[in-house]
Amino acid sequence: MSRLRFPMLGAILVLALLPWALSQDTTLGEQIAQQGTPAGVTPCMACHGQAGSSFAGTPFPRLAGLDMEYIVKQLRDFQAGLRADAMMSPVAALLEVPEMEAVAAYFAEQAPPPLPTPDDAAQVALGMDIANRGLWSVYLPACASCHGPLGVGVGDTFPAL
Repeated sequence: MSRLRFPMLGAILVLALLPWALSQDTTLGEQIAQQGTPAGVTPCMACHGQAGSSFAGTPFPRLAGLDMEYIVKQLRDFQAGLRADAMMSPVAALLEVPEMEAVAAYFAEQAPPPLPTPDDAAQVALGMDIANRGLWSVYLPACASCHGPLGVGVGDTFPAL
């Protein structure tokens, strides 16, 4: 009965605790990224680098700055067997949904590494042309047609480039 007498009190309490709850997810996500989990998940940074920035010359993708929903979807796909990888499938199998969401939120908050800036203006122009128009002589569609303008990504479907 007291719940009905003070309905705004519950809403105020939820709003007051929201920043704390979000910071707890980030803390859990950071912990998983840097230390792994007691269930045996290896630290994400072992392959994906500090704060998800990746390592040059490795096949491990950058996670920093990717959309949270995209990262969760990929982890769920690994877990469900819809996507297979000898390293990621066993890792995803050990993650609980709240852990996936927490680590995805952590990586989504991280700044991606700066893009290299080529000195060759012709190379930059060619890259922009391929990104915006594609290279149809080899059946390559424009990057922007899937990944959005400027390669910013499209939700959980296409990652940012």
